[in-house]
Amino acid sequence: GAKDKADDSKINQNTLFEIGDLSKVFTGALLTKLDLDGTIDEDDPLKDHMPLNANVPDYLGNDILLKHLANHSSALPTMPDNMDLEAEEDVLNQYTTTLLFEFLDGYTMPRNTGTTMEYSNLGYGILGYALKYSQSKTYGDLLKDEILTPLGMTNTFMTFAEAGHDNIAQGYSGPSDEANELLFSEVFEGSGGIKSSISDMLKFIGANLSDDTGNLYEALRKTHIKTIETPDAGNGFGTGWFILNYLDGQLVRFHDGGTMGYSSYMVINPETKRGVVVLINTNTDNAYAHLDIGVEIMKAVHEAAQTN
Repeated sequence: GAKDKADDSKINQNTLFEIGDLSKVFTGALLTKLDLDGTIDEDDPLKDHMPLNANVPDYLGNDILLKHLANHSSALPTMPDNMDLEAEEDVLNQYTTTLLFEFLDGYTMPRNTGTTMEYSNLGYGILGYALKYSQSKTYGDLLKDEILTPLGMTNTFMTFAEAGHDNIAQGYSGPSDEANELLFSEVFEGSGGIKSSISDMLKFIGANLSDDTGNLYEALRKTHIKTIETPDAGNGFGTGWFILNYLDGQLVRFHDGGTMGYSSYMVINPETKRGVVVLINTNTDNAYAHLDIGVEIMKAVHEAAQTN
């Protein structure tokens, strides 16, 4: 395809895309890696890794733990209710820690933590913030130090400007309207802020399916373990990954993402050691186009694995 309709320049394996919610898979892996390193504990209360002026709510004395953020069982909502929606495409970039702390201070937990899965962009944003705060680094630097550099992922960034090159797919909202780069404040970057390429995402898939030793590879494999059931019977969520009963009863791990101008999908099958990633520089009227494409490719890969 073309990375820009204006000049019909071609996409290649190193072209950058926004990956949106696929960023959550990386944030979950960061938590698990730091836990295995002994740097933090996934059973730590969130409040232990937040600034003192952050009044983190609890439910009848039961704390939100880091692992609750990682499997969407924190009882936090999908998004906070004090966002400036008039900011439109810049709303995630304008949501500051001051606004976050105001929201947390006034939030009443509707149920106990760790009991029910409810997908929360806010929860994953807070997880990314808590991890980087606890390590006294930016989220981007923490990601680079713990995952990107060890895996040789040299073409993954938090903003397009960091790349230092112009091999960037122009995003489109629908078939033709150009979309501006979606930027994220430090509150939300761990939820959806990563930019990457097919070549780097394939390295990440390879690492997830690897039998290599070491804490990073062990952490990636641990993220595949189901930690909570989803509302759909037989399916679940690991750490950053949805777990789906798929094809011949095998369990695949997947996540998808969408921003103003991009769509993404990643699925892996640890049993057959196959994986697929789809990156598209449009957010089309068909909200599930990237899933449809990815699922069909994965079916073909699965069938090929069965015959070889």
